[in-house]
Amino acid sequence: NFYHYSQAAVVDAAYQGLGIGHRLKEAQRQVALGVGTTHMRWSFNPMYSRNGHFNFNTLGAVGVAFVPDYYGRPDSDRLIADWILDGSSDPYAQVRTVLPEVAAGPGDWGRVVACGEAAYVAIPGTVVAGEPHPELEDVRLRVRSGLQEVFADGRVSGACRRIDGETSVLAAVKAAR
Repeated sequence: NFYHYSQAAVVDAAYQGLGIGHRLKEAQRQVALGVGTTHMRWSFNPMYSRNGHFNFNTLGAVGVAFVPDYYGRPDSDRLIADWILDGSSDPYAQVRTVLPEVAAGPGDWGRVVACGEAAYVAIPGTVVAGEPHPELEDVRLRVRSGLQEVFADGRVSGACRRIDGETSVLAAVKAAR
């Protein structure tokens, strides 16, 4: 399977929330489609719930794999996002639009919570890219364990939802065939 790999598309923190990231990804999408590629992939840190929400809920990408120490060093765990570019139907639309009734808070970060057909991995909702968070090392390891559990069960991540001001959840569902 051929795909376009997006190494980096970064928006300065002062300009986030203005639609610039969406325009960047859309420009990448047009380039990829222009050369006949129908998928784009990239990796992102699963501790960044804002990125998860943008990648899954806004763009409609799917987390197809979890890779611990992606860059061969600690603190580089990554989810691999796969975005279908050709407008095919979205088998994960429901998980992206239905708000989960998951009770989770800071004590649950990294824990897998089952709710209906989905499993949710609770993550911090306030970790920001580019800021060091050494105090969250134990949380990162718990999130790693939770993601390894859901991906080992044949699931993909299709959404990231905020539960409250401190906690978000990554939704994991069985992979569509």
